[in-house]
Amino acid sequence: QVVAEPEQPYGPGIAGQTAGGRWPGCMMDPSRDGSFRINAGLRSTRELLLRVCQLGLPIACEFYDTITPQYISDLLSWSTVPAASATLRQLVSGLSMPAGFRTCEADASVLSQAAEAQTFLGVTTHGIAGIVRATGNSDCALQLPFSAAGEREVPIVGGDVTPTSDATTAAVSGSHLRPTRSASSPGVRLVLEAGGEGVGTEEQLRALGAIVDLHISQADTSVRGVCLSSFLVSGCQTCHRSGGAAGSAVPTPLPVPGLSLGEPCLGWERTEEAVRLLAEAVRAGRRAREEAYDSGVGTEGGKRQKT
Repeated sequence: QVVAEPEQPYGPGIAGQTAGGRWPGCMMDPSRDGSFRINAGLRSTRELLLRVCQLGLPIACEFYDTITPQYISDLLSWSTVPAASATLRQLVSGLSMPAGFRTCEADASVLSQAAEAQTFLGVTTHGIAGIVRATGNSDCALQLPFSAAGEREVPIVGGDVTPTSDATTAAVSGSHLRPTRSASSPGVRLVLEAGGEGVGTEEQLRALGAIVDLHISQADTSVRGVCLSSFLVSGCQTCHRSGGAAGSAVPTPLPVPGLSLGEPCLGWERTEEAVRLLAEAVRAGRRAREEAYDSGVGTEGGKRQKT
């Protein structure tokens, strides 16, 4: 007779130390029992992404290593990497989709580096180690956190960036970072995160409202996107595991369907409201730009300049 031990939060002690006691995801541990059946996880993850693509829905993913992207990158429309990792910055130069650099500093130099050709060690399409010669990826953006509680000062470092004020720093939540276009340096593109780890659903909605008011509806062309934490049911739940050893017959408790196992998420209905709000703000921003152009605002040398 198998006697199940009490449920325990997913944490240290399962096949080694897990990051912050969090479940590493369906690719690394699809059974959520510490067995880390990565082969099965890679297959099930790719099958899931294929089904989503068949719906005509674009997919975004965050990368933390240089190996797993080889298995799923052809199914993605957007990717995110931590900007602090030099190895992952090299990876972006060889990706075939747009990418965001998650960072707390508006360092434009990472964008110019990603656009350049790079040579580094990686994994080939045959799954063996090899030398990767990347041609560069110019479709990149800085992915910055946004706090609705107050202004977050973000230093402007490197790149061809002109702030709208004379200060050496600009608050992402209070003013605009205006890129200047030149042949030698691409303009800075921003993706603002309304959600994220530790950000509740109400906080996320407040941040979204501030982003809309301060950037999107004001025709801030440097802001190219907004990142929301969204799933089917509002909130999140703790991922539990079986108390038995990895690979044992003790069943793994089933999570609540549609409720995030990670960070707090907006539910389906509130996500729909948020997307419609963003869509209307984009339309308002376009109208504002058109009106400014028609009235001759922002002319140079007597000629109106379209933006």
